[in-house]
Amino acid sequence: MRVSSQQARSRVRGVTVTMLSLVLAIGTLGGTISRANATARDRAPAVAATFAPIAPPSLSAKAAFAFDATASTPLFAQAPDEHLPPASLTKIATALVVLDHADLAEKVTIEQADLVPPDQSQVGLVAGDTLSVGDLLIGLLVPSGNDAGLALARYVGQKLDPGAAGADQAVAAFVGAMNQKAASLGATNTHFTNPSGIDAPNHYSSARDLALMTAAGLENPVFRKTIATPSAVLASKVRPDGYPVATTDDLLVDGTVSGGKTGTTGEAGGCLMSTVHIGANDIVVVLLGSALDQTDDGALHSAARYSDMRALIDALHADFHWVDPTTPDAFPGLADELNVWGAYLPETSDVAIPQSRAAEARYRLVLGPAAAANAPVGSVLFFVGSDLLTERPILQVG
Repeated sequence: MRVSSQQARSRVRGVTVTMLSLVLAIGTLGGTISRANATARDRAPAVAATFAPIAPPSLSAKAAFAFDATASTPLFAQAPDEHLPPASLTKIATALVVLDHADLAEKVTIEQADLVPPDQSQVGLVAGDTLSVGDLLIGLLVPSGNDAGLALARYVGQKLDPGAAGADQAVAAFVGAMNQKAASLGATNTHFTNPSGIDAPNHYSSARDLALMTAAGLENPVFRKTIATPSAVLASKVRPDGYPVATTDDLLVDGTVSGGKTGTTGEAGGCLMSTVHIGANDIVVVLLGSALDQTDDGALHSAARYSDMRALIDALHADFHWVDPTTPDAFPGLADELNVWGAYLPETSDVAIPQSRAAEARYRLVLGPAAAANAPVGSVLFFVGSDLLTERPILQVG
């Protein structure tokens, strides 16, 4: 059993610690498991219900999910686990598998099997040309090029299955890796049959799963940068001016979002993944099945997905209070208690507290044995009522 340094220095300070912990334990802010009395079982994170995301505003979309990727907190949900065609949001998973198995500088020679019909979104790749994996990733995610997706899937699939006999088998090996990647990220309502997102039997995902995959992607700086790219020119061996490409995401163009990916098919409707920054937090929002319309030339379009996304982004600000837990008055008593125990909460990100439950906000400290300076020594859990919002590490004061 370890006695805190404050207790060792002062018997009176030790009484203060006990009284402070008691007040916090019975008050609205929650309580603390002290180091002196903690058992091994007590030092594990507290068991609590995960915060249930609230209903979003009225949307045309069939499904929606908003997720604080920084804090791992679900925020809004509408049919988040329904199996729906994801259209080109499929390419989020395609990119993750490529980034797992290929270097950006590797070169890919375009084959006839990579080319797609004129009615599919594409870069306009030319058979026999050679592009880098990095440029093909841009072609995959920025203009949503199905030809870039097939080229990458074939190339990486051949690496995954060196015995693949032809492009179809190589792409099948790649799609298998996409499903494995989704499963490894906890995307349990997803099954892919192609790398591009064209409508096909048994090709589906969910708003929650696509948000989880995007959150994983944001940990990779290449993925993060690429979904934030409004336009680029891909280098070519056969086209002197290269391949100019531009984003299909209107909200990225006008600066409403920090990153995005669109998807549109007749079966899937309008689909959209957007990332937005609120303070230091990365928020991922996914919409599936927004209403479709047509452009003057008869092409499918979805203005509704942008209206849906703007409504959700507005609601993120209106329905949640974004609190920096390191500020002195954010969670009354927390700073004092951390000071007593010789610990601190590093500056990381905000805690999203639903406005309708702000009066229920509380915290709980879970402390382990003393550690080296600036090393993890426990965690602080933030709740509304009994529902856990997020958990943050706390560090030992130097």
